[in-house]
Amino acid sequence: MPLRIKPVLQKQSVYFRVQSNIAGLVEIHPTSQVTLRIKEQDEQFLLIYPVEKSQGGDKPESTSPMQMLEKSLPRKRENK
Repeated sequence: MPLRIKPVLQKQSVYFRVQSNIAGLVEIHPTSQVTLRIKEQDEQFLLIYPVEKSQGGDKPESTSPMQMLEKSLPRKRENK
């Protein structure tokens, strides 16, 4: 059974969310190598995202999406 998702528009980009249980199943981590291939088939486009499998001990510690967001945002300066 396919999983239906709606694209998310943010600024000038469109994103596809990967649910955390699916990301865990296929071992997608912040350091994972993910590529995009586009294939035209009949009257549709297929977006193919191959993900390199982790090599045993190379698996990074679990990080929640909020932790990843907090690390990527610039810190606010406190007013003195």
